[in-house]
Amino acid sequence: DHVKFGVPETYAGSLVSWGYYEFRQAYEAIGEAAHTETIIRHFCDYFMRCTFRNEAGDVLATMTGLGYRTKNEFEFDSLQ
Repeated sequence: DHVKFGVPETYAGSLVSWGYYEFRQAYEAIGEAAHTETIIRHFCDYFMRCTFRNEAGDVLATMTGLGYRTKNEFEFDSLQ
């Protein structure tokens, strides 16, 4: 499977980020604040890099990979 699905990754990234937002003091108390911020930064960077927008700012594709195409990817082909 060469497809990178965004939904499970989005859930995981949101869960980690929200937990850090709500309980930052606990992360700082156990010395994991910097590590958690690194993980959150990796999630954010990944999703910024795999989101494609057209000139109007509409999202065209949020999943990447071989052998699988989203409806939005077909629309992207028609724009080229």
